[in-house]
Amino acid sequence: MKRNKLFLCAALMLAVSCTDDSDNRLPDGKYPMTFTAVVDGMTATRVTTDNTWVGDEKVAIQIGGDVKKYTVASGGSMTVETGDTPFCWTNSDQTINVSAWHTSTYAATKPEKFSIETDQSGTDYQASDFLYTSQQVTYGNGSGCSLVFKHLPAKVVVNLKYGDGVTEQEVSSATVSLVNQATTSGKIADDGTVAQATPGNATIAPPNVLSSATSGYQKSVQALLVPQQMKGKQFIKVSVTTDDIERIYYYTPTGTDNANLAAGQQYTYNLTVKKEGLQVEQVSASWNESSLTGNLSENITYQITAPTAGVAITTTASGASLSGGNGFFTLSGGNEITVTVDANSQSNKLLKDLPIKGLYDITSAGHTSDNYTYTYTLKSDMSISAPEFVDKGTLAVGDYYYLDGTWSAELWDKPCSGIVFKVGAGTDDNLNNYSGSGLTGQINGYAVALTATTTETDDDRRVWGNIGNVTLNTDNDKFYGYSNTKTIREASGYNETNYWACYSAVNYAVVVPSCSSGWYLPSLGEYNALWQVYGTIENKLTSADGTVMKRSWGLYWTSSKNNNGAACVDFGAWSSTGSFARAVRTDNSFVRPVLTF
Repeated sequence: MKRNKLFLCAALMLAVSCTDDSDNRLPDGKYPMTFTAVVDGMTATRVTTDNTWVGDEKVAIQIGGDVKKYTVASGGSMTVETGDTPFCWTNSDQTINVSAWHTSTYAATKPEKFSIETDQSGTDYQASDFLYTSQQVTYGNGSGCSLVFKHLPAKVVVNLKYGDGVTEQEVSSATVSLVNQATTSGKIADDGTVAQATPGNATIAPPNVLSSATSGYQKSVQALLVPQQMKGKQFIKVSVTTDDIERIYYYTPTGTDNANLAAGQQYTYNLTVKKEGLQVEQVSASWNESSLTGNLSENITYQITAPTAGVAITTTASGASLSGGNGFFTLSGGNEITVTVDANSQSNKLLKDLPIKGLYDITSAGHTSDNYTYTYTLKSDMSISAPEFVDKGTLAVGDYYYLDGTWSAELWDKPCSGIVFKVGAGTDDNLNNYSGSGLTGQINGYAVALTATTTETDDDRRVWGNIGNVTLNTDNDKFYGYSNTKTIREASGYNETNYWACYSAVNYAVVVPSCSSGWYLPSLGEYNALWQVYGTIENKLTSADGTVMKRSWGLYWTSSKNNNGAACVDFGAWSSTGSFARAVRTDNSFVRPVLTF
């Protein structure tokens, strides 16, 4: 890999005959080594990080056991410290070993190691650099010699742009840091090689360096790090804040060459920040940004904190691993976890709240008599507080029914799936009808969804489907919805086109409690029960951010037949003294699913 180089050219002023018995001997102190610093192809601001001299930098040059301080002028010429004598050639065929180094604070003795600063957002970025060279040079007839300096830190550049689910402004104001860093290098050998350090626990704050060279990106930072292998370690941390909620992303290198930080190399990471994680687009290395070969692997890592008792964290996602314990966990290789809350000692109580901070989707939830189980897809780090249990109370019409299978008369701060419209088993319904579903033990009641499966506008009313191809129950009072739905799903050619009403109910987008029947298309029996108590539940629908059913054209399909056609109920005609309405419709209606729990 190529490296930018700093050249110190030692030009012999004049070659003359020696005055002693040897033809090669030069008069003592007569022929000083004149060093000139030359920058190779770069015109930025500083020699140590950007390869130009500002002027007045101090360089230590060592020949044998002697060390002398030289000062660099802005043009690159070097002069020995005032009052000292320069190094001189003593023999016209002389070959000597020269070492030289430049640090932010002049050191008269070659350091065995170098250190970097943790906050490099200011002048300490420059202070973290270390230049070194060690080589042989030979006297020649005016041809001079070159000392090739090398940066001993590794340079890391991170470029960010926004992707799906993240705004340009969020990324431009994001915080980027380098984590798990050692701050002191391994030993510097006399030849300038640097032993790799073991990654530590320091966090490096880098400066912003967005420029035309990073066009298309909203954030660019750079930092100087000690050589170390970051494979398998969280390395780049990106924090994005929206509405006071912090999303934290980590890039953890998994390939051997992805972040094997070596002295004198620049590593550039081009990352896209998406809601679900970081996408690694490109990694390049060397101070000249040549390409780095090697397999790249995206590995977003999440930190999870939880109570030390009563809450268990697991993951079963393919390729994912969960490490840690005692309340602190690290999830890598995936973003799905299962949280199990122990309810074995909470007889006659319900879980009111599992306080969580972070961004996530809940993909499933439910409970048994022994525990509550939640599956989350993480989009940030997660913090879980101690669960809160309350007295179970008596189930009643109008209760809020939650994603984890609990219920309450007052709205709790957790996902609500529907509103209870019937307590206990309905007419001719029993547990045997729900074989294969998540419903076990007993039928506690029935809940109606907060919204229809489509927006409740005239444009989203649709046809039922091929009602003539299935045999369905028609009794107005019986709870046949789950059985009818099962019959339709087993019909030949079952799909969204042929049986839209049933398909829409079963595939309702709201996640179903795992301890329930799942969503189904109500029969006339379920809707009849809902009709009778609608005045009680209407305000509960709206308070849980749902929509009312009593509206102009408040037409909803059932899974029952009426006169060989699909039965439809009209909540738009509802009144406190009215009777349940049903009619066969030849046009379109909505679907409002229900479930049994």
